[in-house]
Amino acid sequence: MMESLEQTGNADSSGERILIEAPPGLPRQLVVGYLGRCRENAREAQAAVKRGDYGKAEVLGHRMKGSGCSYGFPDVTVHGAAIEQAAKRQAAGEAEAAVARLEAYLRLVEIAGA
Repeated sequence: MMESLEQTGNADSSGERILIEAPPGLPRQLVVGYLGRCRENAREAQAAVKRGDYGKAEVLGHRMKGSGCSYGFPDVTVHGAAIEQAAKRQAAGEAEAAVARLEAYLRLVEIAGA
């Protein structure tokens, strides 16, 4: 399935790959690098929540919230906001679940031609 970044919407639970193209004006390699950083940030946020470092998890969520739409990933923005808010409340279960949803989405996303 080939979709533009603007059309991905929320990832469903079917486990189907989400194949997307880099948005116009952004080099594909830049988008590929961003996606890799999101995956690293998700792992780092999960580790931060597990060790009770809610400040770190909040910052990571905030960054993804702010950058997701800039790179054409509205789902990263939504999940980043959820991580940020849960971390602000120091709600470990919510934060872990928000990170898990982000990680599930990121496992499905592939950049066309990558």
